[in-house]
Amino acid sequence: MECEDKMTLAEEILERPYQIVDIFPARVPREGADRYGRTARYFEEPQRLRRIYRRYAEILLRLHCYWPMRVSFDWGETWEEDPEPGSFAEKVENLPGNGHLRVLFLPQETLIDLDAPDTSLTVFSPEPALWEMLEKMAAAEGFFTWQPPEEN
Repeated sequence: MECEDKMTLAEEILERPYQIVDIFPARVPREGADRYGRTARYFEEPQRLRRIYRRYAEILLRLHCYWPMRVSFDWGETWEEDPEPGSFAEKVENLPGNGHLRVLFLPQETLIDLDAPDTSLTVFSPEPALWEMLEKMAAAEGFFTWQPPEEN
Protein backbone atom coordinates (compact mmCIF):
# COMPACT_ATOMS: atom_id res chain seq x y z
CA MET A 1 0.00 0.00 0.00
CA GLU A 2 1.40 3.37 -1.02
CA CYS A 3 2.15 6.05 1.57
CA GLU A 4 -0.62 8.32 0.29
CA ASP A 5 -3.11 5.44 0.46
CA LYS A 6 -2.06 4.73 4.07
CA MET A 7 -2.53 8.39 4.97
CA THR A 8 -6.01 8.43 3.39
CA LEU A 9 -6.95 5.19 5.15
CA ALA A 10 -5.62 6.54 8.47
CA GLU A 11 -7.74 9.67 8.09
CA GLU A 12 -10.82 7.52 7.42
CA ILE A 13 -10.13 5.31 10.44
CA LEU A 14 -9.86 8.40 12.68
CA GLU A 15 -13.61 8.92 12.10
CA ARG A 16 -14.50 5.48 13.48
CA PRO A 17 -15.30 4.45 17.09
CA TYR A 18 -12.37 4.24 19.44
CA GLN A 19 -11.19 2.83 22.76
CA ILE A 20 -8.58 4.13 25.20
CA VAL A 21 -5.52 2.56 26.82
CA ASP A 22 -4.62 4.73 29.80
CA ILE A 23 -2.98 5.12 33.18
CA PHE A 24 -6.48 5.97 34.51
CA PRO A 25 -9.35 3.43 34.58
CA ALA A 26 -11.95 5.88 33.20
CA ARG A 27 -12.41 9.49 32.12
CA VAL A 28 -12.04 11.75 35.14
CA PRO A 29 -15.31 13.59 35.92
CA ARG A 30 -15.47 17.38 35.56
CA GLU A 31 -15.54 17.93 39.33
CA GLY A 32 -12.11 16.27 39.50
CA ALA A 33 -10.60 18.32 36.67
CA ASP A 34 -8.31 20.38 38.91
CA ARG A 35 -6.94 17.32 40.70
CA TYR A 36 -6.61 15.53 37.38
CA GLY A 37 -4.66 18.43 35.88
CA ARG A 38 -2.12 18.41 38.70
CA THR A 39 -1.81 14.63 38.57
CA ALA A 40 -1.51 14.56 34.77
CA ARG A 41 1.34 17.10 34.91
CA TYR A 42 3.11 14.82 37.41
CA PHE A 43 2.91 11.87 34.99
CA GLU A 44 3.91 14.10 32.07
CA GLU A 45 7.27 14.86 33.66
CA PRO A 46 9.93 13.58 31.25
CA GLN A 47 11.28 10.64 33.28
CA ARG A 48 7.78 9.33 34.06
CA LEU A 49 6.53 9.86 30.53
CA ARG A 50 9.53 7.95 29.10
CA ARG A 51 8.67 4.95 31.32
CA ILE A 52 5.03 5.04 30.20
CA TYR A 53 6.00 5.36 26.53
CA ARG A 54 8.55 2.53 26.82
CA ARG A 55 5.78 0.24 28.10
CA TYR A 56 3.48 1.32 25.27
CA ALA A 57 6.26 0.63 22.74
CA GLU A 58 6.75 -2.85 24.17
CA ILE A 59 3.02 -3.59 23.94
CA LEU A 60 3.00 -2.45 20.31
CA LEU A 61 6.04 -4.57 19.51
CA ARG A 62 4.36 -7.62 21.02
CA LEU A 63 1.22 -6.94 18.94
CA HIS A 64 3.49 -6.69 15.90
CA CYS A 65 4.46 -10.34 16.41
CA TYR A 66 0.84 -11.23 15.58
CA TRP A 67 -0.08 -8.59 12.98
CA PRO A 68 1.92 -6.50 10.49
CA MET A 69 2.52 -3.00 11.81
CA ARG A 70 3.24 0.25 9.98
CA VAL A 71 4.39 3.27 11.99
CA SER A 72 4.55 7.00 11.37
CA PHE A 73 6.15 9.64 13.56
CA ASP A 74 5.07 12.55 11.33
CA TRP A 75 1.26 12.50 11.30
CA GLY A 76 1.16 9.91 8.50
CA GLU A 77 3.34 11.72 5.98
CA THR A 78 5.77 8.78 5.89
CA TRP A 79 5.30 5.20 7.07
CA GLU A 80 7.77 2.53 8.08
CA GLU A 81 6.77 -1.10 7.76
CA ASP A 82 8.13 -3.76 10.10
CA PRO A 83 10.16 -1.37 12.30
CA GLU A 84 13.32 -2.59 13.97
CA PRO A 85 12.31 -3.22 17.63
CA GLY A 86 15.17 -1.41 19.36
CA SER A 87 15.01 1.78 17.32
CA PHE A 88 11.20 1.80 17.40
CA ALA A 89 11.14 1.50 21.22
CA GLU A 90 13.76 4.23 21.53
CA LYS A 91 11.84 6.61 19.23
CA VAL A 92 8.61 6.05 21.15
CA GLU A 93 10.27 6.35 24.56
CA ASN A 94 11.88 9.65 23.53
CA LEU A 95 8.90 11.10 21.67
CA PRO A 96 9.29 14.88 21.96
CA GLY A 97 6.71 16.96 23.83
CA ASN A 98 4.91 17.78 20.59
CA GLY A 99 5.63 14.42 18.96
CA HIS A 100 3.14 12.08 17.41
CA LEU A 101 2.98 8.35 16.76
CA ARG A 102 0.55 6.55 14.51
CA VAL A 103 0.51 2.77 14.28
CA LEU A 104 -1.53 1.12 11.56
CA PHE A 105 -2.40 -2.56 11.63
CA LEU A 106 -3.50 -3.94 8.26
CA PRO A 107 -5.65 -5.69 7.16
CA GLN A 108 -7.42 -5.11 10.52
CA GLU A 109 -7.73 -1.38 9.76
CA THR A 110 -6.95 -0.55 13.38
CA LEU A 111 -5.08 2.68 14.06
CA ILE A 112 -3.37 3.49 17.36
CA ASP A 113 -2.56 7.13 18.06
CA LEU A 114 -0.25 8.69 20.65
CA ASP A 115 0.05 12.47 20.91
CA ALA A 116 2.83 13.56 23.24
CA PRO A 117 2.68 14.50 26.06
CA ASP A 118 -0.55 12.48 26.49
CA THR A 119 -0.41 9.47 28.78
CA SER A 120 -2.99 7.46 26.82
CA LEU A 121 -3.23 5.61 23.54
CA THR A 122 -6.31 6.04 21.38
CA VAL A 123 -7.23 2.88 19.50
CA PHE A 124 -9.45 3.63 16.50
CA SER A 125 -11.58 0.90 14.93
CA PRO A 126 -10.23 -1.84 17.19
CA GLU A 127 -10.55 -5.19 15.45
CA PRO A 128 -11.93 -7.64 18.08
CA ALA A 129 -9.04 -10.14 18.17
CA LEU A 130 -6.43 -7.38 18.22
CA TRP A 131 -8.34 -5.47 20.92
CA GLU A 132 -8.69 -8.59 23.09
CA MET A 133 -4.94 -9.18 22.97
CA LEU A 134 -4.19 -5.48 23.51
CA GLU A 135 -6.42 -5.42 26.61
CA LYS A 136 -4.49 -8.36 28.10
CA MET A 137 -1.11 -6.81 27.33
CA ALA A 138 -2.17 -3.41 28.67
CA ALA A 139 -3.43 -4.94 31.92
CA ALA A 140 -0.18 -6.88 32.33
CA GLU A 141 1.70 -3.55 32.03
CA GLY A 142 -0.55 -1.85 34.61
CA PHE A 143 -2.69 0.09 32.13
CA PHE A 144 -6.46 0.29 31.90
CA THR A 145 -8.68 0.05 28.85
CA TRP A 146 -11.97 1.84 28.53
CA GLN A 147 -14.48 3.15 26.05
CA PRO A 148 -15.29 6.85 26.12
CA PRO A 149 -18.94 7.76 26.61
CA GLU A 150 -21.03 8.36 23.52
CA GLU A 151 -20.82 11.97 22.38
CA ASN A 152 -24.12 13.68 21.73
